Amino acid sequence: MSKVVQFNFEKNNDKEIEINGELYSIPMDDESKEKYILATKKFGQAAQEVADSEVNMLELSDEDIKALTVKQVEMMKELIEAILGKGKFKIMYALAGKSAIKLMPLAQELLRLVSDLDDETYAEVTNKYLQNGKK
Repeated sequence: MSKVVQFNFEKNNDKEIEINGELYSIPMDDESKEKYILATKKFGQAAQEVADSEVNMLELSDEDIKALTVKQVEMMKELIEAILGKGKFKIMYALAGKSAIKLMPLAQELLRLVSDLDDETYAEVTNKYLQNGKK
């Protein structure tokens, strides 16, 4: 009888997402996950700021509206490039018709993929941001 215990690591724990027919690999090593957590935190803070500013959209100046648009694009860019890689935002933005709002479903899917939360906890977190945007 052998007393050798066998253990094998999974060869690849990366996640993948297919976007318009192209496959993207999302590394899930500790360094990458740390980067995703930081990007998620920044995205959440920026989303909250955008949601809060939309409440008084009619009162915003033309410059404030432009700044808000820039902020929406930048928050999407930081998140997408943190997860998919440098230069990928430009591609995704073009695929979304240069619309930050149309990128939101992709951002949500990327957040879901990189989170280690169960589905219910993830839904609570994302709904918090979505509800703020519907004021």
